[in-house]
Parts: sequence; structure tokens; C-alpha cells
Amino acid sequence: MVVFGDGRRGVNPLAGFVIILVVVTIIALAFAGFGSEIISYYTGYVEKLRPVSALKVYANQFEIKVRNEGSVEERIDAVFVSGHRAYVYYARRLNGSSALIRGDEGRLVVIRPGETVIIRGFVPKVLVPDVVYEVKFHTITGYEFYYPVKAVKAPFETGIVGFNTGIKDPRDPSRRIVLFAPVIENIERTTIEVTRIEIYNSTSFESPVFTYVPPTLITVQPGEVYKPSSWREIIKVGLRPGTYYVRVDYRVGGSEDYLLSTAVVENRTLKAYVLYITVDDEGDPVIREPYPGWSVDIQRMIERVRRLADVRVIGSMSEYKSLILEGRGIEEPCIIINIHSEPVPLPLSYIDEGSKRVRWHEWFRKISSFISGHRVVWVNPSGYPFWGIANKRMARKYGYPTWTSNWGRMINERSLGSAYRDTGGATNLDGTSFQSAYNGEYGWGCCSSCPARGVTYNGFPVVTGGKGLYCARTWNYPITCTSLVEEFNEFFGDFGISLPEHTTGWDVPKVSSASKVYYETSSDVPIVYALKLGDGYLLVVGLPPGYTDLSVDMSIYLAVHIVLFEYELPSYQLP
Repeated sequence: MVVFGDGRRGVNPLAGFVIILVVVTIIALAFAGFGSEIISYYTGYVEKLRPVSALKVYANQFEIKVRNEGSVEERIDAVFVSGHRAYVYYARRLNGSSALIRGDEGRLVVIRPGETVIIRGFVPKVLVPDVVYEVKFHTITGYEFYYPVKAVKAPFETGIVGFNTGIKDPRDPSRRIVLFAPVIENIERTTIEVTRIEIYNSTSFESPVFTYVPPTLITVQPGEVYKPSSWREIIKVGLRPGTYYVRVDYRVGGSEDYLLSTAVVENRTLKAYVLYITVDDEGDPVIREPYPGWSVDIQRMIERVRRLADVRVIGSMSEYKSLILEGRGIEEPCIIINIHSEPVPLPLSYIDEGSKRVRWHEWFRKISSFISGHRVVWVNPSGYPFWGIANKRMARKYGYPTWTSNWGRMINERSLGSAYRDTGGATNLDGTSFQSAYNGEYGWGCCSSCPARGVTYNGFPVVTGGKGLYCARTWNYPITCTSLVEEFNEFFGDFGISLPEHTTGWDVPKVSSASKVYYETSSDVPIVYALKLGDGYLLVVGLPPGYTDLSVDMSIYLAVHIVLFEYELPSYQLP
């Protein structure tokens, strides 16, 4: 003790420090128990929570048994694993009754004196077996109990692979078609049967937004790992981007239980780039006038495309050239729609006024290189693909109405004047000019003598590297769908869209084989098909001019089918 000069008595500073330290320690122990009990000096109640099992872990999920060894009911409002707050979705007593309630502070785990409760939850990190984690239980009274607990591998693991296809749900374009694939590992000694899978919004766990009951039980034998063997075994649902809880109900050893996982639906949407040139900005003055199109209601098609994809219109010649020559600004995989259909807008630099030559074949090869070098699906919704070209500036200068209306100007008469038709016309695959004017003897380029004499009836073979030299000659022939259309209808039937089994076909470039055949004649001639060009695809839709509504839908739907089954599903290793 210290005596001050004025007679007052005080505490020695060193002793005072010890007293303060003891008081602080007592206060700390009153609010935090590390492997100890907490005693209320006012009521005499003892509060003690203690884990009575290892921390069973699987991915970012855990299970632990907690016993209330105190004399008062405990209400846990937070569980932490090495500092990471857990989302607790499951708490049951050993008799199977729920110990999870909703209070004013949120979800609470209620443990009565002498009870043991199984708690399950997940944290935003992967938990690894054989690692010691600090597990902390926080109660509504402010007390905390924390223990070092060793992690062990859980006997049953389940994970949900959720991915956004990017394709809009046509019933509600604000949603995306999302696929969920359960992956279940059984390291139990008994068989596990998955009975139900439910998807919940992260903001509410009251009722599911989607429930999936397998047509047959998903049975996982001891030591097996289950994952979908095809897209038919995955869950398809339309959801908005965000975080979702996925509950997996299962049955093991005669008892029913469930596990919960999270799945994030990323904010991604399939892109469709629509070539609809309305601004010719390659010279002065700028021409603001739509380029020609054939047999398609352009605005209607754009609206139809928006049901399944975000649309970006390539509206100027400068944007168009940048797309083909540089491939800039596109999000792959994607769809490219030449909404002009038969006519292909041709940049001014590919027209040589001095020699009176139109080097359309060079531009078509640029298009071919673009398709081959990107994960894109190129489609013309109507008419012959690459049949004609159009350039507004030259059309005005030389007074050629066929360059600005109808089909544009046909390939076999590409020149800047009739006096130059013999040298400016059709072009062979090697780029040399065939010295003959276009005339009726070739029957619009569809007779068998046409390729024999080295003339392509349109630009299709230039783009495809020699395929499609002949016409299929199927004017108004009945055509029937293949299994690929059936596959499309099976997948998208849940979303309210489909394609017919039978319709009428039109003349198209004839190919001996195609990467994907969607419709064909009774003699197996492909009429609606896709050709693989490098990393991309060229989709050909051969329907009569009067079938514009169907050709619009078919162009979009089948392009989406290619994106889904050739680009999206393989990226997630789902056949």
C-alpha cells in the first residue's frame, strides 16, 4: 500500500496492475469459455456447450455434435469455423426432432440441458480432413464457447454443380436456363437413395422455387460416386442470376435425412449479333438507309431472338468490317445472324472500279476465316446463303437497283457494268474468273453442268471450302426431322418451345455430309443442316419463302441448340 503526502492511502501501482489484470481476466472468462464452463454469479446457473464429435467435413460443409452440459437452455445464434461464419441449415436432436427455430435474431439452434444436437452448415471455404479448426458457438446472451476440433471426412458427400447456360427462359426472359447436376459420393457402408432435390432462394428458406423428384431413385452404392451420365439426368430450371440453396433429400439405412449446398447462378446471357446494316459510313456522305433483305420481317425476328438471347445489332459498315476482320467485342460462344439473308453487305474496299472487278470471293473468305476462328454459329434465316451481295454507295453511283433491293446482286453477274460482265462475273474457288456471263443456261446456277464448268452457283462453296457445289433440287419437298430436333424438343419442351416433326423443304446447297442434320428428305438429302468450320458452325435453313415465321424460329432455335450442345454442355463435361 502507498501513503501519499497528504495522508491519503493508495494502492501500489504494481499491485494495481495485477488487480486490473485479474478483473479483466475474470470479465473475459465470464463472456468467453475456451473449453470451460460459465457460471452466472447472480443466478448460479452453469452454461457450458461442448462438441462431442469430430468435425465431419465435405467440401465447404460440416457436421458436428454439440452437447449442453450446463444447467440452462442455450440458444446459439452463430457458429464460426476458424473465423468464418457458417450458414446453419440443419439442427436435430438425437431423437430426430428439430432444434432449429426462427427468432427475432434469425435462425437459432436450441439445446436444452443434457441434450445433444447435430448441427450442419457450410462456410465460404473448403474444409479439409485432418486439419484442426477452431469451432466457436455464440449464444444470444453474448457468451462464446470455442474449441479446437479435428476435421474428418464425412461418410456422405454431395455437391451441386450449377451452371448458367446463358440462354434466356422464353417464358420469362429475365430468367436464365440453369442446369444443376448433383455429384454424390457414398463412403458409407450402406446404400444411399436420393429421393428429392429442392432449390431455394438464398433470401428465403421457407418454400422451394423448384422441386425435382427423380423419375427413378438415384441409388448410390457404398464406395460409388454418382454424377449425371447425360443431360437428361440434370435438373433444368429457369432462374434469375443469384445465389441459391440446393437441398438433397436422401434415405440411408431406413432413415431419411438431407444435406444442403449452395449454387451461384452467374449473371451471363447468350449474345446474338444481328447484321442489319442501316448506316453506310465508308465515305462521304454517310448513307443512312437499310441494306436489302429477303423474306424476313427484320423487326419481328429481332424480337424473337430477344426471347432467348441478348441482341446487339451490327448496324454500320465500319462495325461490320471490325467484326469480321478483327473479331473484337464479341462474347463467345455466340450467334451471328445475317438478317439480310441472301444478300451479303460488301465493303467498298472489295470493289475495284479501275478494273471493274468485284472481289466478293475475298470477302467471303474473310467471313469463312472469322467463323473458323471463333465459337460462333452463323445463320441466314431465309433463302440461299451467300447468294448475293450489296453495296449502297456503288448502287447509287452506278444506278443498280438490284444491289439495293430483293436479293442484292447475284454472284454470277458481279461487275460494274454489262460491258464488263464477261470478265467481272463468276469466280472459281481459286479466285480466277470464269470467262462467261451469267445467263439462263445454268438454270439459276443449279444444273449439274455448273460445277463441272467451274462456276459456283453462289458464294457458299467459297465460304465452306468447296462444299455445296450442287443444288439439292428439293423445291417444296416434304422433309422430316432427325433425332437432333427431337433432342431439342425434349430439352426445351419444359420451356414452351418446339419445332415440327414434318414441314416443307426448299432448295439448298447440296452437301454429301454435314456435321449436324436437322431435317432431310425421304432420300436422306440434308435440307436443314450445320457444317462445322474450324471452331464455328454454318447453319443452313432451307425453307420456302412463304415459311418466314418458321424459318425465323428454326434459325434461332437450332443455333441455340448448337451453342448448348457443342459449346456449353461439353465445357461442364456433360455428354
